[in-house]
Amino acid sequence: RLVTVQDGLHTSNFKAVDIDSKGGVWLSGARLLTRFDGKSFHDLPTINRDNGKALFSICNGVKEYDDHRFWVYTSNGLFLLDVRKNSFERIMLNEQEDTLHGFFINNVNDYLSTEQVLVTTDGGGTYVIDKGKRKVNIEASQEFINAAGNSFLVCAKKDDRNTVWASTINKQLVAVDLNKMKRKPFEVDKKAEAMLTASVAQTICQCGEKVYFGLSQGLLVYDNATNTVRAVEGLNCTVKALSTSNDGKLYVGTDSYGIWVLDPKDDSISMYRNASAPFDLRYAKVSDLIEDASGNLMVEVMQKGLLVIPKNKGAFALKGLSPADDGKNISCVTSIAFGNDGSQWAGTDGLGV
Repeated sequence: RLVTVQDGLHTSNFKAVDIDSKGGVWLSGARLLTRFDGKSFHDLPTINRDNGKALFSICNGVKEYDDHRFWVYTSNGLFLLDVRKNSFERIMLNEQEDTLHGFFINNVNDYLSTEQVLVTTDGGGTYVIDKGKRKVNIEASQEFINAAGNSFLVCAKKDDRNTVWASTINKQLVAVDLNKMKRKPFEVDKKAEAMLTASVAQTICQCGEKVYFGLSQGLLVYDNATNTVRAVEGLNCTVKALSTSNDGKLYVGTDSYGIWVLDPKDDSISMYRNASAPFDLRYAKVSDLIEDASGNLMVEVMQKGLLVIPKNKGAFALKGLSPADDGKNISCVTSIAFGNDGSQWAGTDGLGV
């Protein structure tokens, strides 16, 4: 099913698709936030009631706060949405933040306590927010920044050992142990250090006891057993997406070199090949990929559309995105997600959802 402005959406350009614990589907886009409750789409009021101007230019995503409130991170600051009141509350991060334009919020991350979140921005710093007070905890924020050694973090990700991993603006990897609130020391071998210097971090993903870092020029791994970051041999291209499989493997999506599968036991990596695929996977431009609970893999392929690889790997479904439903693809997928009911959602950059 294709949903567009003709079906009531206010835009056909979406940046993110998020699923909440109740199965609600959140669609974020240009000056728009829409929620699908299982039956119909509901646009949230993104216009400032005081001055009549848009609250934000782009909504980057949504993170659940409680059963009726949601963090909304945007190009123009952080908001807390109350769906019962149908209202947005602006969360100011510091005195220098402009009340109208605000900081570009990259993400709202889980923190050590469930009563706090870690907010990262694009050049505006990093902040710890107390959920109950809905305010920045200045002391906790400074403590984290001191431990990280940098306030500008890229691709921040908390692992299951309560360690926040990130890349800094000066292309260094940092790890902050939240239990001790100290920077975690680790070794970076020479090849990995050279790759970091020449690359930009794209994504971070934990797989088992290891943490993987997708770069614009390859893939790195932190091995907890040796406390060392090193290069994964055999992959020298841009890594756009990382996703763990149900059987403990790591799927690696690349820009122009298809899908790879990595075994974290020995970090051996091989290109995913299948002769029955609807096109040559070796040169696929993969933007994102995720696996559902049944083992079906959904892949966001630039210029091709959506590729679904079923668990048995014996058949493929390639969905070209077109209003005519003729198999042709005329739009790029920007975000994918699996609904709680097993449905597959895809946001696009001009064709709707």
